[in-house]
Parts: sequence; structure tokens; C-alpha cells
Amino acid sequence: MAAPISARQIFLEETARTRRSSKKEMKEFIKESESKITSLDSQIAALVERRERERSVLASLQCISAPIRTVPVELLAEIFTLIMREEAQHLSHFKQAFWLSHVCAHWREVANTIPRLWIGPIVVANPRILPMAEDASIDVMQNWLSRSAPLSVPVLITIRRRQDETSDIPLVLEELLRISHRWGSLHIRGSPPPALLRRLVEQGKDSLEGLFLSNLDGPPYILSLNTTPRHRQVSILGTTLLEMPWAQLTDLTLNISDDPSSILAQCTHLITASLVVHAVLTVLTQRSTSTFTLYHLRSLFLCHVGSSEFFMHRLCAPALENLHVGQAKWTEARFAAFLLRSPNITQLEISRSHLTPDALRVILTYTPSLTHLSLTDHPHLETLLNALRYEEGTIPLVPHLHNLVLRCSSPGQDLRTTIASRWWTDTELVSLSSPPAVARWTSVQVKSWSHGAVERFAKTMADMVHQGLNFSISFA
Repeated sequence: MAAPISARQIFLEETARTRRSSKKEMKEFIKESESKITSLDSQIAALVERRERERSVLASLQCISAPIRTVPVELLAEIFTLIMREEAQHLSHFKQAFWLSHVCAHWREVANTIPRLWIGPIVVANPRILPMAEDASIDVMQNWLSRSAPLSVPVLITIRRRQDETSDIPLVLEELLRISHRWGSLHIRGSPPPALLRRLVEQGKDSLEGLFLSNLDGPPYILSLNTTPRHRQVSILGTTLLEMPWAQLTDLTLNISDDPSSILAQCTHLITASLVVHAVLTVLTQRSTSTFTLYHLRSLFLCHVGSSEFFMHRLCAPALENLHVGQAKWTEARFAAFLLRSPNITQLEISRSHLTPDALRVILTYTPSLTHLSLTDHPHLETLLNALRYEEGTIPLVPHLHNLVLRCSSPGQDLRTTIASRWWTDTELVSLSSPPAVARWTSVQVKSWSHGAVERFAKTMADMVHQGLNFSISFA
């Protein structure tokens, strides 16, 4: 490292050198020094330029030799796709895709050739493209759609302002209608222009697999979707009426104010159904009383608001495995009629129910294959615990039950006794002359609305937990 320059030392040296010099000679010395400075400045500028160029060369070489540069294009495309998959359900998908494509020219070239990268949800609200700015042009929408071609895209349309018959279709929606044959799913919220609904009937929807309608205001709409060969999923919240190939559906969600049995009877390939019915007794009793069968139905959620009657006792579901009943008010006879036609239920959840003790016992009697049971705030907890308690030498109910989720106000000794009756340590099981008639617990979860009850019950269960029982209790 060079020694620091001493201005005083230089001053003394120059004083000695110019002691006998004339004014003319001093001027020459000054010009000579200025000339040297100018020359050095020129050399420094050239060296700085060379240094900066070498810095750029170094950065370029480091970039070229970086591992990411050696990744094959096919693998880079897969990395991009995995990154975008994390954002598939969020509006930031739009920004993420463009950020990836603007890192460098090479990434942009790769990104623009991956249609999967550009199939994030197209979200239009009132009727602005989100998350674009207010003044986003149709050109941006067209660019997005062209990059995703020929793959299908999900579309979400939200229009909160009431639209009348004279309302025009916004240009953004016109652009979406132009590629309706590529819609993979369509979700409409609010009050779309009637003209848009009419166009939905007319436009081709060859790729449509899911339709979701929610919070539609105004009078009932009638949508005819009979020309949707790939349609499998429908969700309806409101009064919208549909004409569609019901037999194609595998997934149905309804939240309506009418008896859905006429629709269900047509859904012959249904696998999953979620039904919330706001119907009064007079409406339901006017319907047909004949039974219908859904041979492929495996999962069913039922919630009936407004009546103690329920149409589901007419349903036959021989393959049903997962049943969730909310606000149930069925009688024992109706429960028995339904369960006799659905003998393979393994998972049952009952929430906010008003079941009688007899109805609850009927459920456990007619679900011999039950392995998972979940109940929320059941008013007849003692009846449930007595039914589940195993006593050697008796014929137990739900002998295969091994997973229990219970939400109650104050768990106590009766619950502990019931749990203990179906629990054995590994050593105890080996020592038995024959296996128990019921399965051993694999999981027991208890949730309570009382902090004090949670703490007290947790202490009573400590010994079984120490023995290996998978037990948890928490404040609900």
C-alpha cells in the first residue's frame, strides 16, 4: 500500500528546488505541473474505463458460468411452473408470471413458450381486470390469453352493481367471451348483465369443467348449458335455474330454497354432493315420494334449514362412505330408511343437530362399518357415551370405530370411561386370549368451550396418553 502523501514535505522540496528561479521560470514550472496532471487524468480515465469494462466482463463470465445458466430449458420451464403453482389461487399469479418473464431475455423467451405459466385465474371485477391498473388495456388481456393458448383458463367475474336489460357487455367481458371455448371454469358473483347470460348460452364452452354461481341478485335466470361435454362440477348459491347435462356431473353443491331431489335424481354419476336446503314443510310434501338411487355417490353433506322433514330418506346411496349432517331433525324411521339404503358409511359427522336419543342410537345401529365419528355440541351426550361404551360379552355398536372427534361443553368421567372401554396397551392386547370385539382407538380429539373443563379432563387422561393413546383436548 502506497505511503500517504505529505503536502508539507512536497512544499519544502519545491521551495528548495525553485529557490533561485525567476518569475518566468516559475510560470514554466506551473505549466509543466498542470500538463502532468492533465496527462495523468487522461490515463486515469482510460484505466477507469478499462476497469469498468473488466468488471462487466467478470459479471458476464460469472453469470454465464452460474448453475442456473446450465439448466436445460425443459427443466427451467418446470421450475417456472412449480413457482407459479404456489400462486395458482391468488391474484399475484398475474404479477409473478410477468416478473419471471422480465428477469432476462433468456427467461422471457422460455416463459413465453410455456402456456402453463399463463393459465392463472382471469379475474374481472366491475368490470376491471385484476390485479391490473384501472387503465389496463384490452391489449394486455389479449397478450395474456394468447400466451396461455391453447390451454383452458379459469375465469372469475364479479359485478356488484345491478345491471338492467339495456346494459351493454363491457369490452373486457367481450374479450373473455371470444375465448369461451377455452374456459376451464367459470365463477360468476353478483349481477352480470342479462345480455352476458344470454351470450353464455350461445357461446361454445367445450373446455368448461366447473360452473360456480353465487350471490346472483334479481329475478331467477335460466342458463342452458347442455353443450358442455367436459362439465363435471356445479356450485349454485341462489335462485339461478339451469338446464344442463346433469348425468355428467360428479361434484354438486347446492344452496337453494327448493327440493333438490328432482335434480339429484338426474345426477346418476355423482360422486360428491353438498346440499343446503332452505325449504318449508309444505314445499317438500308436495314433491314425489318415490326413491332414487345414486350408485356412485361417496361423499354427502346435508344441511336442511326450516323444516323437520327431509327428502333424503328417499335416497339410496349404496357406495356412500362419508356423510356429514348439519341441523338434522330427522325421526328415527327416516334415519333408518336412509341408512338401510347406505350400508357402507365409514365416516360420519353430525353438527348442530336436534336428534333425539333414539335417533342417535338408530344411526349407530345402522352404520356397522363406521370408523370415524365427529359430533358437535350434541344435546344427548350421555346417550352417545352409553352407546359407544364397550362391555365384554355384549354385542357392541360400531365395532370398527377408532377415530372420535367430540365437541362438548364439559367433558367428564363418563367420557373418560367410554374412551377407556375401547383402549388397550400393546402388552394388554398380546395377553388377551382373543382379540376384542371392537377396534382400539387410533385418535381421540375433544374440544370444549370451558378452559377449566379442558384442564381438568386433560389430567384425567394423562395415564392413557402415557400408555400411547393418541389423545388431544383443546379449547374450542
